[in-house]
Amino acid sequence: MLEGELIGHLMVIKGSDGKQCSRKRQRWVTVGRIQNEKLRGTYGLCQRWPNKETMALWSQFKDELCGKEPSSRSARVSAPPRLTILPSVGEFLSAKLTPGKKAEPREPPNRSSPVESPSSSMSSHGDAFSSDASMSFGILLVLLYFSFSGRSKRRAIPSPSGFPLIGNLHQLSLTPHRSLCELSKKHGPLMLLHLGRIRTVVVSSAELAHEFMRIHDLCFASRPRVKASKFLLYDGKDLAFAPYGEYWRQLKKLSITQLLSSKMVQSFARLREREVAQLVQSISSIASDGGVFSLSEVFNWFTNALVCKAVLNSSISDEKKKLLAEMIHVNTVYFVKVFAEDYFPSLRWLDVLLGLEEKLNRHHKKWDAVLDAMIEEHISSSEERGSKGISFLDVLLDVQKNDFSSEIHLTKEHIKAILLVMIAAGTDTSFAVLDWTMVELVRNPNLMRKAQEEIREIAQGEATVREEHLSKMHYLKAVIKESLRLHPPLPLLLPRESTQDCQIKGYVIPKKTRVLINAWAIGRDPESWESPEEFKPERFLDCPTDYNGNNFKYLPFGAGRRICPGIQFAISSIELTLANLLCFFDWKLPDGFKIEDMDMTECGGISCYRKQSLQLMPCFRA
Repeated sequence: MLEGELIGHLMVIKGSDGKQCSRKRQRWVTVGRIQNEKLRGTYGLCQRWPNKETMALWSQFKDELCGKEPSSRSARVSAPPRLTILPSVGEFLSAKLTPGKKAEPREPPNRSSPVESPSSSMSSHGDAFSSDASMSFGILLVLLYFSFSGRSKRRAIPSPSGFPLIGNLHQLSLTPHRSLCELSKKHGPLMLLHLGRIRTVVVSSAELAHEFMRIHDLCFASRPRVKASKFLLYDGKDLAFAPYGEYWRQLKKLSITQLLSSKMVQSFARLREREVAQLVQSISSIASDGGVFSLSEVFNWFTNALVCKAVLNSSISDEKKKLLAEMIHVNTVYFVKVFAEDYFPSLRWLDVLLGLEEKLNRHHKKWDAVLDAMIEEHISSSEERGSKGISFLDVLLDVQKNDFSSEIHLTKEHIKAILLVMIAAGTDTSFAVLDWTMVELVRNPNLMRKAQEEIREIAQGEATVREEHLSKMHYLKAVIKESLRLHPPLPLLLPRESTQDCQIKGYVIPKKTRVLINAWAIGRDPESWESPEEFKPERFLDCPTDYNGNNFKYLPFGAGRRICPGIQFAISSIELTLANLLCFFDWKLPDGFKIEDMDMTECGGISCYRKQSLQLMPCFRA
C-alpha cells in the first residue's frame, strides 16, 4: 500500500521504488525522487498522469529541498511566497498550485473512459483544498508525517506505553526508584520514558552504567535545569546542580582542594573525634536512665553539626540545628516534587495558580535569610576566631574579594548556593547511611554482635575509638558497604543530561535527553549479586570494591566526572560514629516491639531514608 496523501491532483510520497505504485486500483506514476537528510527519506510528487506543469513543479520542489536557486524550468510555476513554514521548502509549500491545461496521459487507465484533465481532477478535489492556505497546510502535514515516520524507523529504545500529554508520569510512585526498577524488569535495563515533554532514559544495569558514566561520561556530564534548583540553589550556582562547564570545573577544584581532599579530610580527624565523644556522652546519660530515644533524630542533628563545624569552623546552636534539619528535609521533598513547568515548560502558570511556586519561593526566602545570617555572623566573628584556622567559608569569601586574581567568579549568591549544598548534602547523606546501617544491624542481631566483637577487641581498654583504629575494622567497613548497596543515599543519583547526540548499544540518545541511573536497582541486580535482597556484609570481606565508581555493579555515590566529591568526608564520619556507638553500647528495641514489626517503608524524596524514626534503647555493654 502506497504511503502518501492525496493533495488536489498531486500526491507527495515517500519511498525508493521507481516502479508504478497502486492505491485503491488507481495508478500513480512517480514524477521524481530526491534524498534529503533533514527530512530523513526519499520523496516524490505523483500525479495520475504527469504533464509539463507537474514536472516543472517537481523541479522546483527538488531545488527548494537542496537549497538551490530555482531553475528556469521551475521558475515558470513559481509564485511569490506568502508563508514561510520550513526554511528549505517554505517557498514551495506556499507556491500557488494552479491547474494547467488538459494533459495528455502517457497511458490511459481505461480506453473506454475519458481521460481526466488536470482541471477536472482539481475540481473533483477542490472542496477540500480550495484555498492556497489549505493546500500549503495539507502538504506540510504530509511532510511532517513522513519526517516523523522516518525517525521511528530508527532502532527504538524500549518504552512502556503511556497516556497522551503526560506520557509515563503516572507510572512514577512516591518511591520512583522502585517503580522504575519494576518497569525495567519488563522493558529492559535501558528504558525510555516520556515524562510530560521531557525525554528521559533510565539505566538499570552495571553494563549500561559503564557506557553512560565511563565510556560516554563527557556527553552525559551536565545537569538538567529544574525548578527546585532554580529557586533553592540560585539557578544552579552550586556544585551539585551546576551545568557542566568551566564554572563547575573550577568550583569542584576549589571544593576538593580546600575541603574534601584526603589531606583536608584527615585534618578534620580531631574535630570528628571531639564531636563523636560528645555524642557518646549524651547517649550515656540516656542509657543511665534506661530511656528510649529517637536515634534517627540524634543522627540528623549530629551530622548537621559536624558538617557546619567543618564548613564554617564554628558551632551552631541547638535551635539552629533543629531549624536546619527541618529545612533540609523539605529540600529533599521539593527536588522530587512534580512541578508543571519541569515537564511542560509552557505551563508555569499552573504552578502559580496552584500556589506551588509561592511555597517554593517562601522556602527559598527562609534559606536565604539563614544563609545571610551565617555569612554575616562569620564575618563579624572573624577577629575573635583569630588563629583557630581558616574555614571553607573564609576561602569562598577570599575568592569573592580577590575576584580579579581568581580563576572563578563568585558573587554572594554563588557563596550561598555552595554553602547550602555543602550543608544539606553533607548532612543528608551521612544521616541516611547511619540510620539505614543501624536499622539493618538491629534487624540482624547476630551480625551486630559480630561487628561489636571486632570493634571491642581492637579498641580494648580505650576510652574512645579513634581514627587510627578504623583501618583494622574490616567487618565494620563491610557492614557499611553492604548497607550502601541496599540503601544508596540517592537511589537515582542526581539526574544527568546529554550535551550532544550519542549512540549507545545501537540506540541514538538525542541531545538534551535526561538520564537517570538507578543505583538502587543496580545494587539489587540478581545478575550481579547473589541473594541480592539479603543483608550479607561477608560479600565485601574478600572483595576489593571501593566507593570510587570503578565497579559499576556498586554505585552508591555515582561515578565519572559527577561522582560525589565528598565521599571521603562522609565515610570517615560514618565509620567513626558507628564504631563508637557499637563499641560502648548494646542496642535494643523498646519493650513490646519485635524485629518483624519494624516498618521498612521509605520516605519519598531525592534522598532515601526510612519513613519511621528509629526508636532504640541504649544499654551499657556487658
